[in-house]
Amino acid sequence: MVICVDKDACQDAKLKMDSRSRVVPVAVVCCGKATCKGDFELQVTELEGVDVHGYCREEDACEDSKWTVAAGNKLTIDCTTDETCEDAKFEVEGNDAMAMCTGDGCSEVGSIKRRM
Repeated sequence: MVICVDKDACQDAKLKMDSRSRVVPVAVVCCGKATCKGDFELQVTELEGVDVHGYCREEDACEDSKWTVAAGNKLTIDCTTDETCEDAKFEVEGNDAMAMCTGDGCSEVGSIKRRM
């Protein structure tokens, strides 16, 4: 679990899980103005079976962030209010990966896409 609280707490952070990591669920909580904004990036590569859960709360909490999971993984992001996830990018790779956005801020997401 990664908890980012207060303004700019995890702004521009890079979080990566790869073949050296254990297959465990991941929760990233971004609570506060611009908490995970900017070049914040989460990547899950070379692993299967990882459930990634993101929770973005407050204005600009996950604005411009990028979340990417490889095939065989799940990505669920909760963008609680408008402007919470403005221009964020959620990407999954392969047919068996899944991405889902919930909350009122999903309409502001920059993209949710699948790469083959």
